[in-house]
Amino acid sequence: MTGYVKIISLILLAILFLSVRFGMFKITGYCPCQKCSGKWGRFTHTGILAKKGVCAVDTKVIPFHSVVFVSGLGMFEAEDTGAKVKDKHIDIFFNNHEDAVNFGIKRRFVIWLI
Repeated sequence: MTGYVKIISLILLAILFLSVRFGMFKITGYCPCQKCSGKWGRFTHTGILAKKGVCAVDTKVIPFHSVVFVSGLGMFEAEDTGAKVKDKHIDIFFNNHEDAVNFGIKRRFVIWLI
């Protein structure tokens, strides 16, 4: 199956069985360094250790523990927040600052399951 067929299949299944939301979002990266995460380091807002596949969200838009699919980037778990993460903005966790900065700013289609 092509990527688009998989996405459409996921959307249809989610609509049938789950509560699904979607939209265009600003996507950035963060890491556990002082500059990105302050005193929190690897600890997320939900208390788990951040690792690959974790993202920060505005919980007014995407609730904690939601499964988040970012087009072209894959699946993430909404386990963190950030001072600059507001509205339709998702911050993806990276293990180091260089990777987070090099990721840059992207606009992507996002689907999340509640």
